[in-house]
Amino acid sequence: MKRLVAILLAVTIVFVLTACGAKTEASPSGKPAESVAVSETPNKNLKTASVTEGGYQINTDLDLNTPVTLDIVGPGLFETGEEGLTDLTSGIFKPGWNVIEARWNELYPNAKLNFNICPWSDWQSSITTACLDGQADIIMHGASLPDLTEDLAPYIQNTEGYREQIYVTAARRTTENPSVYKISGISTYTAPAIIWVDTQKFADFGVELPNDDWSIDEFVETAKSLTGTNPVTGEECYGIQLPFSGTSNLFFNYMLAAYGMGAKSFIYGDTMADCSVNFLSDESIEAFDLLAELAKYESPDALEGVSVVTTLNGENNWAMMGTNAAITGIFEKQMAGIDEGRYVAYNMPVISKGEYAGNPIPYFGDINIAMYNQSDAKDWAWEFIKFMTTDEVASQWIADQLVYPNNVNGITAVEGIMDKRTISVFQHAMSTMPENFNGSTNDNFNNVSFGPVTSNLLTCVDNVLNGRMTSTEAAQYMQNAIDEYLATIK
Repeated sequence: MKRLVAILLAVTIVFVLTACGAKTEASPSGKPAESVAVSETPNKNLKTASVTEGGYQINTDLDLNTPVTLDIVGPGLFETGEEGLTDLTSGIFKPGWNVIEARWNELYPNAKLNFNICPWSDWQSSITTACLDGQADIIMHGASLPDLTEDLAPYIQNTEGYREQIYVTAARRTTENPSVYKISGISTYTAPAIIWVDTQKFADFGVELPNDDWSIDEFVETAKSLTGTNPVTGEECYGIQLPFSGTSNLFFNYMLAAYGMGAKSFIYGDTMADCSVNFLSDESIEAFDLLAELAKYESPDALEGVSVVTTLNGENNWAMMGTNAAITGIFEKQMAGIDEGRYVAYNMPVISKGEYAGNPIPYFGDINIAMYNQSDAKDWAWEFIKFMTTDEVASQWIADQLVYPNNVNGITAVEGIMDKRTISVFQHAMSTMPENFNGSTNDNFNNVSFGPVTSNLLTCVDNVLNGRMTSTEAAQYMQNAIDEYLATIK
């Protein structure tokens, strides 16, 4: 109970951070990749400057001669500072924003960037203050603050070829009109959920490796087959370790399960008063059933949030592990001297029914970039967003932060970091992502508009996994809690 209370107290502080971004990940070389310059004399003949075909190209429709300053506020992405930093544990160096600044000024020497990067501990208040003071044009992670951000849909529509270059937008349903999405920002990087498979444990148990498009039933059966005493080592083995085990984001496991079962727990109307929830549907209850079944094949320590093993160093007690921090795992096994074929990436099992049946269960974290809706330099702000999400140097810089760039050409930036198998898994996950999907406001989860849904789901998932609630009890609990909340705003 104390553990659960602690988690509940923490969730309102930290859920946005982990939900929206992957773990900090490392670089194999220990240093930033070299930037690719477009010209040996970048400040001359700007109209001809470009990057790669289909990538970012300089906008000559802008006023290139009049000085302008863009204020960048918010947390994440640029938190390495101006000069970069070296991780004290791994010794990995991640380059600072000076790389981005130099590249941008190479293209636009009269457009200066002013970085005001704040910590996650007070990011919302810091952003609000900067906006009120008129010192904001670009908001890092601003999509989660839709009241402050410009709707980018018209900008995307008026920019030929841009939408085809990126995987996802940072779309959100708003309290003003929950029935439609607002493109509040653009993801700079993505962190889709995957499954790490320990091939050694599969071999020890004599279990065949799964197909790439495995079903939920196959996934569950595989976890069951790999739970018990390892016949080779004599050690206890558990078939699965769920994503977010031992974290305050445990509730996201319901979202994954609900999407897999085709549940649509949230019904949206034109106003919040017109919205409702349906946690008592067969599909929603089946989502809790799935979690209860998988709990049979998860370590008791993981279920209790104690001593959760996530490192790919050969000492894990699980055969499969869900995560949205795949790149971290690549470096963990490299540093531990683990054979490349020991841990293999797989997509999440496919959705069983509904509109997206056959696609991998979606989840991705991100750090997004948004435009302040009162900026007096919106054209330049949009240009910087385009630049950060399509330029090849910016993409390489993002990859050197050990995350996956949100553009289809980003594969070239991660080829020296990720193995081909893991890249293909990422690409499949992102290319099949439902339109407007995000981890905050979707058809089976909404932690933006529906009051205590996050803390309630955390309670329910924890109780279902540990056998303190049945699936029906959890579904009824959620239904009652959200109905009560909605009643207060109608």
